Amino acid sequence: MAFQPIVLKNMDLVFGDATESAQFKCQVKSAKLIPDVNIIKEKTACPNGTYSEVETPEWNLEIGHLSGRDVVDAEAALSEYLRVNSGTKTSFALRPYSGDFLGGYKGRVSLVAAEIGGSVGGMNTTTVQLPLDGQPVPLTVTETDEDSPAIWV
Repeated sequence: MAFQPIVLKNMDLVFGDATESAQFKCQVKSAKLIPDVNIIKEKTACPNGTYSEVETPEWNLEIGHLSGRDVVDAEAALSEYLRVNSGTKTSFALRPYSGDFLGGYKGRVSLVAAEIGGSVGGMNTTTVQLPLDGQPVPLTVTETDEDSPAIWV
């Protein structure tokens, strides 16, 4: 069987240039590309008078993550990176398959600040949705050096 389910074990989530950006995978609990699809339906009095149209989806990158800080580099903490850069657009790459360049996606998102804080007695987690410009694009290996992170952004 050629089908392989997505298993998030050692995924990559990078914003901006993969050779310079912080790697947030050790803070991420979940990452999903979620389509928001508008379905238009109309029904008339005619026996076969049902019409429907599916519009092009608008996508969000939903990230569930630990909220925290990095005492060496503040923007190495995803929550702080999102807060500082909220309102800016940047490229992203999401590789849900461990060690495989195929099966991931890239695109351009608007960064949005995430919630800060949480409940007493546990680690603080939050979820943020980042709107994409256009559609997510499948990652492909385009250079011969598969060890170079620059090829998957």
